[in-house]
Amino acid sequence: MALEDILSFLKHTERNSLKLICKWGCDGSQQAQYKQKIDDDAALDANIFPSSFVPLQIYCGQQRKKINWQNPIPSSPRYCRHIRFRFVKESTYVTKEEISYVEKSSKQLTPTQVSLHGSTFTFEHIFKMTMIDGKVCNMATGTKSTSRCYICGATSKDFNNLTQKFNTTSKAIEFGLSVLHARIRWFESVLHLAYKLPVKQYREKRTNEEKTYTGKETDCQKPISGIPMIVILAEDSLKTPISCGHNKS
Repeated sequence: MALEDILSFLKHTERNSLKLICKWGCDGSQQAQYKQKIDDDAALDANIFPSSFVPLQIYCGQQRKKINWQNPIPSSPRYCRHIRFRFVKESTYVTKEEISYVEKSSKQLTPTQVSLHGSTFTFEHIFKMTMIDGKVCNMATGTKSTSRCYICGATSKDFNNLTQKFNTTSKAIEFGLSVLHARIRWFESVLHLAYKLPVKQYREKRTNEEKTYTGKETDCQKPISGIPMIVILAEDSLKTPISCGHNKS
Protein backbone atom coordinates (compact mmCIF):
# COMPACT_ATOMS: atom_id res chain seq x y z
CA MET A 1 0.00 0.00 0.00
CA ALA A 2 1.35 3.43 -0.98
CA LEU A 3 1.83 6.25 1.52
CA GLU A 4 -0.93 8.25 -0.16
CA ASP A 5 -3.43 5.46 0.55
CA ILE A 6 -2.28 5.13 4.16
CA LEU A 7 -2.70 8.84 4.82
CA SER A 8 -6.25 8.78 3.46
CA PHE A 9 -7.32 6.52 6.37
CA LEU A 10 -6.04 8.87 9.07
CA LYS A 11 -8.34 10.78 11.37
CA HIS A 12 -8.58 14.56 11.36
CA THR A 13 -6.50 14.92 14.52
CA GLU A 14 -3.85 12.54 13.19
CA ARG A 15 -3.54 14.48 9.92
CA ASN A 16 -2.47 17.56 11.85
CA SER A 17 0.09 15.75 14.03
CA LEU A 18 2.31 14.05 11.42
CA LYS A 19 6.03 14.09 12.12
CA LEU A 20 8.89 13.32 9.73
CA ILE A 21 12.09 12.11 11.41
CA CYS A 22 15.30 12.52 9.41
CA LYS A 23 18.90 11.75 10.17
CA TRP A 24 21.60 14.06 8.91
CA GLY A 25 25.36 14.35 8.98
CA CYS A 26 28.39 15.97 7.43
CA ASP A 27 31.84 14.80 6.40
CA GLY A 28 34.76 16.09 4.40
CA SER A 29 36.46 14.62 1.35
CA GLN A 30 39.50 15.53 -0.67
CA GLN A 31 41.14 14.61 -3.95
CA ALA A 32 44.54 15.18 -5.50
CA GLN A 33 44.82 17.71 -8.30
CA TYR A 34 47.17 16.54 -11.02
CA LYS A 35 48.96 19.36 -12.89
CA GLN A 36 46.25 21.87 -12.04
CA LYS A 37 47.15 25.29 -10.75
CA ILE A 38 44.34 27.63 -9.73
CA ASP A 39 45.13 30.96 -8.11
CA ASP A 40 41.60 31.56 -6.85
CA ASP A 41 41.06 29.58 -3.64
CA ALA A 42 37.28 29.85 -3.97
CA ALA A 43 37.39 27.90 -7.25
CA LEU A 44 39.39 24.96 -5.89
CA ASP A 45 37.61 21.60 -5.79
CA ALA A 46 40.38 19.63 -4.08
CA ASN A 47 38.41 19.71 -0.81
CA ILE A 48 34.66 19.35 -0.43
CA PHE A 49 32.53 19.37 2.70
CA PRO A 50 28.90 18.29 2.09
CA SER A 51 26.03 17.85 4.52
CA SER A 52 23.06 15.59 3.72
CA PHE A 53 19.99 14.01 5.29
CA VAL A 54 17.91 10.83 4.96
CA PRO A 55 14.19 10.49 5.89
CA LEU A 56 13.65 7.66 8.35
CA GLN A 57 10.08 7.59 9.55
CA ILE A 58 6.68 9.28 9.41
CA TYR A 59 4.40 8.86 12.40
CA CYS A 60 1.42 10.57 13.98
CA GLY A 61 -0.17 10.78 17.41
CA GLN A 62 0.80 12.63 20.54
CA GLN A 63 0.48 10.03 23.30
CA ARG A 64 0.41 6.82 21.24
CA LYS A 65 2.86 6.67 18.37
CA LYS A 66 1.43 5.35 15.09
CA ILE A 67 3.97 4.68 12.35
CA ASN A 68 2.67 5.49 8.86
CA TRP A 69 5.87 5.02 6.85
CA GLN A 70 9.37 3.75 7.58
CA ASN A 71 12.44 3.81 5.39
CA PRO A 72 13.12 0.18 4.39
CA ILE A 73 16.77 0.90 3.55
CA PRO A 74 17.95 3.65 5.94
CA SER A 75 21.65 3.04 5.17
CA SER A 76 21.17 3.26 1.40
CA PRO A 77 21.79 6.49 -0.61
CA ARG A 78 18.44 5.98 -2.37
CA TYR A 79 16.56 8.54 -0.24
CA CYS A 80 19.63 10.60 0.65
CA ARG A 81 19.47 14.29 -0.27
CA HIS A 82 22.16 16.94 0.12
CA ILE A 83 21.62 20.04 2.22
CA ARG A 84 24.54 22.01 0.82
CA PHE A 85 28.09 21.70 -0.59
CA ARG A 86 31.08 23.68 0.60
CA PHE A 87 34.43 23.69 -1.14
CA VAL A 88 36.47 23.98 2.04
CA LYS A 89 38.87 21.71 3.88
CA GLU A 90 37.46 19.77 6.81
CA SER A 91 38.52 21.12 10.18
CA THR A 92 37.15 21.50 13.68
CA TYR A 93 36.00 25.05 12.99
CA VAL A 94 34.29 24.14 9.70
CA THR A 95 32.57 21.13 11.28
CA LYS A 96 31.21 23.10 14.23
CA GLU A 97 30.10 25.87 11.88
CA GLU A 98 28.20 23.39 9.70
CA ILE A 99 26.55 21.75 12.72
CA SER A 100 25.45 25.14 14.01
CA TYR A 101 24.11 26.11 10.59
CA VAL A 102 22.02 22.96 10.10
CA GLU A 103 20.69 22.89 13.66
CA LYS A 104 19.70 26.56 13.47
CA SER A 105 18.07 26.08 10.05
CA SER A 106 16.14 22.98 11.17
CA LYS A 107 14.69 24.85 14.15
CA GLN A 108 13.44 27.59 11.83
CA LEU A 109 11.60 25.13 9.56
CA THR A 110 7.86 25.62 9.44
CA PRO A 111 5.48 22.63 9.20
CA THR A 112 4.83 21.47 5.65
CA GLN A 113 1.21 21.24 4.49
CA VAL A 114 0.29 18.80 1.72
CA SER A 115 -3.15 18.61 0.07
CA LEU A 116 -4.37 15.17 -1.09
CA HIS A 117 -7.90 14.40 -2.26
CA GLY A 118 -9.30 17.54 -0.66
CA SER A 119 -7.64 16.90 2.73
CA THR A 120 -4.71 18.79 4.25
CA PHE A 121 -1.86 16.98 6.00
CA THR A 122 0.61 18.84 8.23
CA PHE A 123 4.15 17.46 8.64
CA GLU A 124 6.52 18.60 11.36
CA HIS A 125 10.25 18.09 10.64
CA ILE A 126 12.61 16.53 13.19
CA PHE A 127 16.34 16.28 12.41
CA LYS A 128 18.71 14.01 14.34
CA MET A 129 22.47 14.26 13.87
CA THR A 130 23.30 10.54 13.77
CA MET A 131 24.85 10.14 10.29
CA ILE A 132 28.42 10.92 11.34
CA ASP A 133 31.65 9.07 12.05
CA GLY A 134 33.93 9.10 15.07
CA LYS A 135 36.06 11.95 13.72
CA VAL A 136 33.08 14.29 13.48
CA CYS A 137 31.95 13.19 16.96
CA ASN A 138 35.33 14.18 18.39
CA MET A 139 35.16 17.57 16.67
CA ALA A 140 31.60 18.22 17.79
CA THR A 141 32.33 17.38 21.43
CA GLY A 142 35.76 19.02 21.55
CA THR A 143 37.62 15.73 22.09
CA LYS A 144 41.15 16.35 20.82
CA SER A 145 42.56 12.86 21.32
CA THR A 146 41.29 9.97 19.20
CA SER A 147 42.16 7.49 21.96
CA ARG A 148 39.75 9.21 24.35
CA CYS A 149 36.04 8.32 24.44
CA TYR A 150 33.96 11.27 23.28
CA ILE A 151 31.01 10.17 25.46
CA CYS A 152 32.65 9.92 28.88
CA GLY A 153 36.15 11.27 28.22
CA ALA A 154 37.91 8.12 29.44
CA THR A 155 41.04 6.58 27.93
CA SER A 156 42.18 2.97 27.62
CA LYS A 157 43.95 3.21 30.99
CA ASP A 158 40.74 4.35 32.69
CA PHE A 159 38.75 1.45 31.24
CA ASN A 160 40.92 -1.03 33.12
CA ASN A 161 39.58 0.35 36.41
CA LEU A 162 36.29 -1.53 36.70
CA THR A 163 35.23 0.24 39.89
CA GLN A 164 35.46 3.73 38.45
CA LYS A 165 32.27 5.35 37.16
CA PHE A 166 32.28 7.77 34.25
CA ASN A 167 29.93 10.67 33.70
CA THR A 168 28.39 10.85 30.24
CA THR A 169 27.22 13.94 28.40
CA SER A 170 23.72 14.12 26.95
CA LYS A 171 24.99 15.85 23.80
CA ALA A 172 27.30 12.95 22.90
CA ILE A 173 24.55 10.35 23.43
CA GLU A 174 22.35 12.12 20.87
CA PHE A 175 24.76 11.06 18.12
CA GLY A 176 23.48 7.48 18.35
CA LEU A 177 25.40 4.22 17.99
CA SER A 178 27.13 3.36 14.73
CA VAL A 179 27.01 -0.42 14.31
CA LEU A 180 29.74 -0.34 11.65
CA HIS A 181 32.19 1.54 13.86
CA ALA A 182 31.23 -0.64 16.83
CA ARG A 183 32.26 -3.72 14.86
CA ILE A 184 35.51 -2.07 13.82
CA ARG A 185 36.33 -1.24 17.44
CA TRP A 186 35.44 -4.78 18.49
CA PHE A 187 37.86 -6.38 16.05
CA GLU A 188 40.51 -3.84 17.02
CA SER A 189 40.20 -4.98 20.64
CA VAL A 190 40.52 -8.61 19.52
CA LEU A 191 43.73 -7.76 17.66
CA HIS A 192 45.12 -5.87 20.65
CA LEU A 193 44.54 -8.93 22.83
CA ALA A 194 46.25 -11.12 20.25
CA TYR A 195 49.28 -8.81 20.15
CA LYS A 196 49.97 -9.60 23.81
CA LEU A 197 50.24 -13.34 23.20
CA PRO A 198 53.79 -14.74 23.30
CA VAL A 199 55.33 -15.46 19.90
CA LYS A 200 56.40 -19.08 19.48
CA GLN A 201 59.89 -19.53 18.09
CA TYR A 202 61.27 -22.77 16.69
CA ARG A 203 63.66 -24.05 14.06
CA GLU A 204 62.35 -25.18 10.69
CA LYS A 205 64.10 -28.19 9.14
CA ARG A 206 61.58 -29.18 6.47
CA THR A 207 62.11 -28.80 2.76
CA ASN A 208 60.08 -26.44 0.59
CA GLU A 209 58.00 -29.36 -0.77
CA GLU A 210 57.08 -30.48 2.74
CA LYS A 211 56.08 -26.95 3.71
CA THR A 212 53.82 -26.67 0.66
CA TYR A 213 51.99 -29.94 1.34
CA THR A 214 51.60 -29.21 5.04
CA GLY A 215 50.24 -25.73 4.41
CA LYS A 216 47.35 -27.10 2.39
CA GLU A 217 46.23 -29.29 5.27
CA THR A 218 46.13 -26.61 7.97
CA ASP A 219 42.81 -25.53 9.42
CA CYS A 220 41.63 -22.15 8.08
CA GLN A 221 39.84 -21.48 11.37
CA LYS A 222 42.79 -22.18 13.60
CA PRO A 223 42.63 -19.76 16.55
CA ILE A 224 45.45 -17.22 16.55
CA SER A 225 44.00 -14.60 18.90
CA GLY A 226 43.21 -16.89 21.82
CA ILE A 227 39.54 -15.85 21.78
CA PRO A 228 36.96 -18.60 21.17
CA MET A 229 35.12 -18.44 17.86
CA ILE A 230 31.75 -18.47 19.64
CA VAL A 231 32.60 -15.14 21.32
CA ILE A 232 33.38 -13.52 17.97
CA LEU A 233 30.18 -14.87 16.43
CA ALA A 234 28.16 -13.69 19.43
CA GLU A 235 29.34 -10.13 18.77
CA ASP A 236 27.61 -10.20 15.39
CA SER A 237 24.45 -11.59 16.97
CA LEU A 238 24.36 -8.66 19.40
CA LYS A 239 24.88 -5.81 16.93
CA THR A 240 22.68 -7.09 14.11
CA PRO A 241 19.38 -6.63 16.04
CA ILE A 242 20.43 -3.07 16.91
CA SER A 243 20.50 -2.03 13.23
CA CYS A 244 17.63 -4.18 11.94
CA GLY A 245 15.04 -1.40 12.41
CA HIS A 246 12.44 -3.60 14.14
CA ASN A 247 11.04 -2.98 17.59
CA LYS A 248 10.92 -5.58 20.33
CA SER A 249 7.70 -7.58 20.08
